[in-house]
Amino acid sequence: MKRVGLLALCGVALLTPLAGCGDDDDVVTADAAVDGGAPLCAPAEVAAALASAAPGSTVQLGTCRIMGAFTVPANVALLGAGVGKTVLISPADGVALTLLPGTAPTRVADLTIESAGRAAVVVKGTSAPGGAALVRVTVLMTKGVGVAAERVPGLLLTDVTITGDLEAIDAPALPALPLPADYPAYGVVAIDSEVTAQRLVVSRLAATGVVFSSSIVTWTGGQACDNAIAGVHADGGTLTLSDVIACRTLESGPNPGFGMLFTGGVVVTSNAVKAMDNERFGVAHVGSNGTHTDFVGMRNGDPAIWVEGSTSFTLKGAGSLLMGNKFNALVVRDSSNATVRDAMISDTVMEQRTTHEATGTSNVIVTNGDGLQFLRATSSSIRDVRLINNARTGLLFDVASGANSDVQLLGTVTVSGPGNGALMQNVSGMVAPGVGGWDNAVVRDSATMTRDAAVTVRLGTVGVGVISPQILPSPLRALLGLRL
Repeated sequence: MKRVGLLALCGVALLTPLAGCGDDDDVVTADAAVDGGAPLCAPAEVAAALASAAPGSTVQLGTCRIMGAFTVPANVALLGAGVGKTVLISPADGVALTLLPGTAPTRVADLTIESAGRAAVVVKGTSAPGGAALVRVTVLMTKGVGVAAERVPGLLLTDVTITGDLEAIDAPALPALPLPADYPAYGVVAIDSEVTAQRLVVSRLAATGVVFSSSIVTWTGGQACDNAIAGVHADGGTLTLSDVIACRTLESGPNPGFGMLFTGGVVVTSNAVKAMDNERFGVAHVGSNGTHTDFVGMRNGDPAIWVEGSTSFTLKGAGSLLMGNKFNALVVRDSSNATVRDAMISDTVMEQRTTHEATGTSNVIVTNGDGLQFLRATSSSIRDVRLINNARTGLLFDVASGANSDVQLLGTVTVSGPGNGALMQNVSGMVAPGVGGWDNAVVRDSATMTRDAAVTVRLGTVGVGVISPQILPSPLRALLGLRL
């Protein structure tokens, strides 16, 4: 077997010793490491093996730390010895791995990447069919983007964990939009791509955990927690989520913090998704549509679900639970075709927020603590919902100048607890219980009925100014500075 001089391969200027750089007998040639040969640890030989690898080949890495920037050709597999055993270290302002999508697809598995550069992994787009897969890969970031993909017809992320170094105590001092050049900004960014993620975990990122822009995404299992601005932001395209958790998203600078933020007309379908303990919003639909089955939103600092400018929204399923959220549990504002059914909404906490009742009016401080709040919602319905122990009101309709029938109550809507039960108001004031039969489906106990009948003055609502989520400007790639 040919031996290669160590100084030529490993370099003498590295601050962190690399495995294989202290013993000449540990270094093997590139040819030997392809398709079953001895594993590689020397940067030059890794690069040479990848450059010469034929489609369908596998390049095997050893148990070592390897510094450099490497390109994995189409239809080639790069395999490590295991997470934490094989560690790739990105160069400053560089990219540790660039993947060229292949029909196989191009595959990277069983390794860790330490990244302080532009990105840990970039998947180069192509107009032709092709894909890439990351399997059992951990990314540890101090700057940049974890995984960036543009125009990739098939990106598979399986058992991928991406972690930045953001500390919660530092989040309030972050700029309005932390850039990848200065912060561990984004865990995953996919632009105009098709993505399948399984057990994807992203955490401690300064700008957003995961961004999907105009992409078709299916994500099953995993979480986006302890990130700033948003755990997940989908803008355009479609997003299908199952068993994904968004938790402990941090307020930062002017950004209120969203567990999940859906904008730009994205269509979202979710099952058994959880948004919990986010400093502000759980899930926000702004100009987007969604159907959520068995959704759980708990202990968020603002509504567990906020819907604004939507033409189709559904929350359904006996497993749907909104509990212990502040200000309001679910707000539907200026939307149509909204449906809430079979859900339990309970224990909403009273909280103050600054808003204004109409565009151009002065800011006012309002105190809300409602389970459901529907404002200017049309062609909408609530069916078989339980509203229990919400601090101010279980259910509040504000139809403004619309018709009392804009939102229909169907089945059995149960309200109970120390606060008001179910109220309707319009521009003229309160609509009394029983008027026109608007609340025929509501079941109140006698004490709740007495309280509801006694409310004669309009209640303060979220108005028009509680949130104004920061929409990522176009083109996204220019904003991120990815230079894909």
